[in-house]
This record gives sequence, C-alpha cells and structure tokens, in this order.
Amino acid sequence: MIVDPDTLYLSWLGDSQAILVRSGRVANIMDPHKPEREDEKARIEGLGGCVIWFGTWRVNGNLAVSRAIGWWRLLLPVSLHAHATA
Repeated sequence: MIVDPDTLYLSWLGDSQAILVRSGRVANIMDPHKPEREDEKARIEGLGGCVIWFGTWRVNGNLAVSRAIGWWRLLLPVSLHAHATA
C-alpha cells in the first residue's frame, strides 16, 4: 500500500485482504472474484466450465477459486489475468 496526500494505492494478491476504515466506518475497497459471483459464474460458464456446490462453490467441481495460477488443465475456465480498477 502506498499513500500520498490525495491518493491511496492498494494491491491485493490471493488470500491477503484488507479493509479501509474512514471516520470509524469500513469502506469497501475490494470485491473478491469468487466462483459464486454472478459475473464470475457467467465468465466461467462462457469458457466451458461450470460452478457447482460441493461443500463450497467450486469451478468444475474441483477448484474453490475462480482466478489462479497453476496447472493449466485445471485452469482452463479460470482466469490467469489480473483485474484492475481505478
């Protein structure tokens, strides 16, 4: 995290999550890419994968994440690309 007088720059990787508290209130600064999110589910299904409940939401019944780096055969519907917002 980098802070200058007018801007907060924040990066987030994997399970490392952060919150921002402003004036005693939590400000939402991230929205995890989880398989059960409608936009992530649509993206996964559009790539030929599926999202199913198996104790937790899973991609193709195996991975509990929708964005990762790893064995390519498992990751075909899983995004390897970073998502950035401003």
